[in-house]
Amino acid sequence: MSIGLIRTYNKTAGIFLLLGMLWSCTKSSDNYTPVVQPPATVNPPTGVIESFTLTDTLIPFYTGSTAKWLVTATNLNSVITFNGVVVGNYGVLDTGPLKQTTVFTLAVNNGKKASVTLKVADSVTTLLWNKGKRLRQTKYELFLVPTGQIDPVWIDNPIMARVADQRIYFNLDGTSRIYQSTASTYVAPPDAGRFVISASQNAFTWLGATYTIGSLDNNVLITTYDELMANGTIVRARNTYAYE
Repeated sequence: MSIGLIRTYNKTAGIFLLLGMLWSCTKSSDNYTPVVQPPATVNPPTGVIESFTLTDTLIPFYTGSTAKWLVTATNLNSVITFNGVVVGNYGVLDTGPLKQTTVFTLAVNNGKKASVTLKVADSVTTLLWNKGKRLRQTKYELFLVPTGQIDPVWIDNPIMARVADQRIYFNLDGTSRIYQSTASTYVAPPDAGRFVISASQNAFTWLGATYTIGSLDNNVLITTYDELMANGTIVRARNTYAYE
């Protein structure tokens, strides 16, 4: 055999050998089952809200309260949040000063939730309440035109003895109460009812009249209002009260 024939033979044999190897690989793959690794086991979060409370349900304007909570039966994947902030399984937290009614929510990432509403009185109601102090009327004036004059002025008038003996309480929840200091002499009036602060925060409706606030602080309350007189006329009146 010549050298040329030997080279041709080797080349042809190599091709058949390559084809045989490819066929062998293809044939064996028909019986090959891939091994699929199972996903890692993940325990779902757990947790039970045993308690979630606030010290108060109604507070004065720009004050705060204290929240307490307890969550049990948690695991390593449990996440607990207080109004969106991650906290521990149990704790005590100061809400900080608040200016409006706020809802606080304790949540576990397994879907469990508990909410508590903290009502916040407006600033005028808080001043009228004045830490539970009572009001005593010290002055009663009418806006009248004195004889011989043209322009009206504020004129002092005597306070009825029964009214001077009254003590008034305005409460944070919008209710009010009047009692007589000398109950043996003056009969206490019935429930004084609710008062409503105006949207402008400069007046309140109480006992069927609208009282415009002229001054209000921890020591004094001055209000003006329209009073129906015995002769049927309406006169502007002004009351001054002292906190005691």
